[in-house]
Amino acid sequence: MTQHFLLTVGSTSNIIHVWAWKMALPIMPLTGLAWNTAGLTCHYILPGGADTGLLLAPAVIGTWTGAGFAEVSAVNLPGLYEFGVPDFIALSPARRATIMFQGAANLVPLVVNIDLVVPSRAAGDHLIKP
Repeated sequence: MTQHFLLTVGSTSNIIHVWAWKMALPIMPLTGLAWNTAGLTCHYILPGGADTGLLLAPAVIGTWTGAGFAEVSAVNLPGLYEFGVPDFIALSPARRATIMFQGAANLVPLVVNIDLVVPSRAAGDHLIKP
């Protein structure tokens, strides 16, 4: 499943929330993942670049940690995880990054597309920075 996000070019300490789903029918949220779950891998690619692995790190919900990965709440928001986007992604000259989480038991591969945008100064335009 692919999820899309907009981040401001040059921004730092960005946190995104991603959904994880079970590879079974009926499709249901996948709970219980952690940064060190057996088999869970994370890779990213920038346009024109090469597939590069990211070493996931432990994280505290609401606090940015580069490549930090943590479950938000298995009870109240099952399947929702917080990921600290590494700063070098928004600081790169690329305007898009694709990140993939995969390999954990029962996890549908999770693709995250991040578009990096330059904020507009036009009246009424709003850009949300997480």
